[in-house]
Amino acid sequence: MTASLTSILPTLAPILGLSPTHLYERKRRLIKLGLLPSPQGRGSRSGALAEPHPVALMIIATLAADGVAETDDRIRALAFAPVIASYKRTARKTKPADCCLWTGGRTFAEAVAWLLSPAAPIPPAPAPRGHTSIQVHRHESAPSASILFTALSRPGQGISEFGHPYYRIRNHLTVEAELPFEALRSIRQILTAAKEEAA
Repeated sequence: MTASLTSILPTLAPILGLSPTHLYERKRRLIKLGLLPSPQGRGSRSGALAEPHPVALMIIATLAADGVAETDDRIRALAFAPVIASYKRTARKTKPADCCLWTGGRTFAEAVAWLLSPAAPIPPAPAPRGHTSIQVHRHESAPSASILFTALSRPGQGISEFGHPYYRIRNHLTVEAELPFEALRSIRQILTAAKEEAA
């Protein structure tokens, strides 16, 4: 069995800078948007589970909007935003940006979910002068995102960009939100512990 997403929200909340109640309201909005499954019946394991993809959607919703009221179709657009660029700074050639070179994800949500999965080679501590972090760039038109990488099993540094590259235009207000390496690692540990406790 796998624990429910709701059961880990109190532990996730301080990492994401929100109260458990606020995070729960964001989860409800994601259900209304059809991004998370609706609870069927009663029980602690009804609805979304404490797995990488649902948690990735919670992270994206938190990074892309300050308030619950802003958890709207912009979140859906960002979650399904395709890769528009992906490269390694040490690579001699850049592969076509049909997927993230580091995660294999074709959308932002897929890439973030992979980083939360056991398959992701996230080291116990950040590498010198680099780490894995998730960034969202908010602007009037639509949010965009990027993931910065340094991984022990994949030498070199790199970046993958998702969505429309409007944030490159610096003639209007852009707000940036980041989930740093330490927070990403802590969330992975929460998912691992929840899986072990539910086994």
